[in-house]
Parts: sequence; structure tokens; C-alpha cells
Amino acid sequence: MSGEETDEGAEEEAEGKLPAVKERDTRVLAYLPDDISQRWGVAKATIQLEWNQNGDGSNLEKLRHIYPILMIEGIEDAMELSAEEIGEYKREIEQYDRQDGK
Repeated sequence: MSGEETDEGAEEEAEGKLPAVKERDTRVLAYLPDDISQRWGVAKATIQLEWNQNGDGSNLEKLRHIYPILMIEGIEDAMELSAEEIGEYKREIEQYDRQDGK
């Protein structure tokens, strides 16, 4: 067992397992024009890159974290987020999941 696996297990145990994103009550389906879809993709990649380079090392999930961050912040603003801001949204979103999962 690697140290990374131990750290991940300890983090999950300390924070508690989050419910599956697909169990959320509200679902959003959007069909985007190509130019917005391309900007959406760039914004997703920008957030992931920033988090990978400067975040706390925890996993940033596309459906649980990245998509809600984009919707909350807006595509243009999300492309400027620091890892600290991304982490704040990530924790806020997970807190909602913990409250809804009880």
C-alpha cells in the first residue's frame, strides 16, 4: 500500500464519503452551441490545470466540482480562478452534498 493510498483513505474517513453526484435532486441538461462548448472545454481544462498545479492534492471531480464551479462563477470568471478559490468552491459544494446526503 502506498502512502498516497493511505492518505486518500484517511482523508475519506475524516471527511466522510460523499453521496454520488447523480443522486442529487436537480439535474441540468444543456445543448451548447459549438463556440460556447469550446469555451466551456477550455474553462474546464483551465480549472483542472490550476488545481493540479496549485491545489491541495485532492481529487477535483468533473461533475461534483468543475461543472458546478463553472455554473456558479461563469465561464469567463472561472478561467481566472486561483487554486485557493477553486478549493473554496470545492469545499462549499462538498458541504452541500454532506448536508443533502443525511
